[in-house]
Amino acid sequence: MKPDLTVLGKIIGGGLPVGAFGGRAEIMDQLSPDGPVYQAGTLSGNPIAMAAGLAQLHELERIDGWKFARRVGRAI
Repeated sequence: MKPDLTVLGKIIGGGLPVGAFGGRAEIMDQLSPDGPVYQAGTLSGNPIAMAAGLAQLHELERIDGWKFARRVGRAI
């Protein structure tokens, strides 16, 4: 089976070092607590990075971030 993962970095941490990953349900279901694979990292759940990421999401919602991203993407 070929892994199908999405990896995200500083965007979700509001510029602070943090990471996340995702994938198809059958892959993600292998991770604890549902599956046998335990995943941990140095910055997992860092409260400052999570607060910054949440603030970033609120700001993107406030300014209609998808519309902004499309506009910037067209300008490049």
